[in-house]
Amino acid sequence: MLPLILEKYKQAEMNLNVKDINGHTPLFVAAIKGYYKLFDILIEAGSDINVQDIEGETILNWAILMHESRFATEILNNHPQLDVNIKNNQGTSALIIASNNGFTSLVQLILDKGANIRESININALNIKEIMEILDSNSLHKIHDEKGFLPIHYA
Repeated sequence: MLPLILEKYKQAEMNLNVKDINGHTPLFVAAIKGYYKLFDILIEAGSDINVQDIEGETILNWAILMHESRFATEILNNHPQLDVNIKNNQGTSALIIASNNGFTSLVQLILDKGANIRESININALNIKEIMEILDSNSLHKIHDEKGFLPIHYA
């Protein structure tokens, strides 16, 4: 029945990526509710896997934040159009979310899918020079980034 409904949507050129007040599309809701068969059908029908809600979270971010590592792994393995470098409104990518939650296998998988480490943590050559100067001055424990994180948070 559902595939038939989706076919009618496609024929009528209706938008499968319409958002509710939270910025959730039908695909996002299917993921949140655990309707994984519906999720797959919506993807097949053309829903956007990279959609972001009002907080900038993606479906992948949501899966990691909710400790749905199995679902996150499935998303990463089965959706080549997935952009793992999308950042939420706080500037945090799926790589950092997985790292902060201790999902080492997801971190590796996200890296394998093309995550940009430098963009994820906003480190460039100037930052590295500054880090070296701080290490030399022995005042590392006092320095924080623009989000208030200390170096130990990234260790």
